[in-house]
Amino acid sequence: YGNEVVAPGLKNVMLLNDGVYATTIAVHHYLNAADSTQHDVIEKEIKKARIDIENAANEYSHLLTSEQEKRQLELIKADMNSLFGLYDNVVELARSGQYDQAQKLLLSQYTIVDALDNKLDATMEGMLATSKQIASAALLTKSSTTSVYFGFALLVGALVLGFGIWLIRNLKAQIGGEPSLVS
Repeated sequence: YGNEVVAPGLKNVMLLNDGVYATTIAVHHYLNAADSTQHDVIEKEIKKARIDIENAANEYSHLLTSEQEKRQLELIKADMNSLFGLYDNVVELARSGQYDQAQKLLLSQYTIVDALDNKLDATMEGMLATSKQIASAALLTKSSTTSVYFGFALLVGALVLGFGIWLIRNLKAQIGGEPSLVS
C-alpha cells in the first residue's frame, strides 16, 4: 500500500503544490513583463503549469480509496479553480493595460493560496500518518512472524534431537550396547 498508493500520492500532491506555485510566479512575472512577446511566453508557461496540475490531480484521484480523500481532492480542486479564475482576471486586466487594478486583484489571491496550501499540507500529513500506521503494522507483523519462525525452529530442533537419541539407543541395543546394561 505504501509503495503503490502513499508514495505516488505524495508525489502527485507535491506536483499539485509545485504547479500552483509555478502558476503564481508566472502571473507575477506577467505583470512585470516589459513587452507582449514576454507575455506570450509566460501565458504558455501558465497553460503548461495548469496541464501539469490537471494531470497530477487525475493521477492522484485514481489512488484515492476513501470518500474523505475524494472530498479533500474536490476541495483542493475548487480552491485551484478559484485561484486560476482570479489569475485569468489578473491577466485580462493586464492585457487591457489596467495594471493597477490587476495588482490589487492579485493581492487578494493570498487568502486563496493560504487555504489551498493548508489543504495540500493536510493531505500530505494524512498520507504520512497513514504511511506510519502501515509501517507500524508491518513491523508488528514482522515481529510476530519472527517469533513464530523461532518457535518452529526450536520445535524442529527438539524433534530432531529426540529422534536422534531414540535412533542411537535403538542402534546400540541392536549391536549389544544396551545403555541400561553398560551402566
